[in-house]
Amino acid sequence: MRLLGGSQATVLTPYVAPARPARRTRRGAGGSGAYPVLDHLGFVERTSPALAAEVARQPAALASFREAEDGLAARGLELDVKTIRRVSEHVGERALRVRDAFVEAFERGEDGGRGELAGKRVAAVFDGGRTRTRVSGKRGRRRRKTRRRGFATPWREPKVLALYEFDEHGKKTTREPFYEGTFESWDDAFRIVAAECARRGAGEARELVIAGDGSPNIWDRVDAFVEAIGIDPARVTRIIDFYHAREHLTDLASLCVNWSAKRRQYWIARVKRHLKAGRIERVIEAGEALRIGRRSPAVEKAIDHFRSRKESMRFADFRARGLPIGTGVVESAIRRIVNLRLKGPGIFWEVDNAERMLALRAQLKSGRWRELEDHVFAPAAAAGLRRLLPRERTRAA
Repeated sequence: MRLLGGSQATVLTPYVAPARPARRTRRGAGGSGAYPVLDHLGFVERTSPALAAEVARQPAALASFREAEDGLAARGLELDVKTIRRVSEHVGERALRVRDAFVEAFERGEDGGRGELAGKRVAAVFDGGRTRTRVSGKRGRRRRKTRRRGFATPWREPKVLALYEFDEHGKKTTREPFYEGTFESWDDAFRIVAAECARRGAGEARELVIAGDGSPNIWDRVDAFVEAIGIDPARVTRIIDFYHAREHLTDLASLCVNWSAKRRQYWIARVKRHLKAGRIERVIEAGEALRIGRRSPAVEKAIDHFRSRKESMRFADFRARGLPIGTGVVESAIRRIVNLRLKGPGIFWEVDNAERMLALRAQLKSGRWRELEDHVFAPAAAAGLRRLLPRERTRAA
């Protein structure tokens, strides 16, 4: 066994192997056995809990497993990249199983009691990013040099939540928001988010702001989310991000291809004043005046963005009430949690590995790493875990 100080110890402990037929007729996934005593004590890949936590923390904090190897070596822990990757994947897998347990407990009505955000002004902000994934099994001839077939690299959308407290002026007071992220479907993402919000006390908040861009992936699920966490809808305010709304004005003006740049800028500046003042009816009127000729259908579609969401764009009223009107917190989270680790030239992730790393990064950037250790390495969390067998996950984008 590897210990945190860099020393090693040899122990004699029972090993449990999966049952296999006496004679195997064909090759297939055989599975792996387990050391039940060590699993119960929180050991991972013959690594002590303290060392496993540190090994997993390094690649979650740094830009690559190679940097993690150098960081651990500087502390006198000589582990190769493969070992670091394997330990990190196991810790990430346990973190996901713990998260699943919280979701199941929440859906059974066991929300865990009154959280730290109860009675406060709270914002739950949603957004999605982009990550390149790797899907093996591409058909065709093998490459001559490597003798391997290629692989597909589809984009997948990580869904990210930032949950934080704000003051009477709409300013964030939480040092680090509570972050949660997943590559699963939007329906499953909202199940995870609802459990996290309820656990943190958002369902008992004095006032809850739900903010995001205009994506229907978010707003089509908000009513069910509010009902799930059990908060009074009268204490909930829905806000479209002001800066995304302003971008829609630019898109609307760009449909007028016969305009000069100066005229387009003048129109945007004039209508933006109405938008910032929350006079959405004036914004809609200004857009309807552009419905001329062949651009009419496109203009009408762009106007629908404001018409269907006008009550979520009363920005002057929101500012007067001391509510945040932007989603910069979650956009910053996507950059820090997703882009700086999971996205880059030549970077492709298998979805399961990306999900594990996203879970670790979200905990780390929230300042909750110690909390993760308490849950992941607790005997109850380790008991009964099947090693090397991934969770059943939704494959929808």
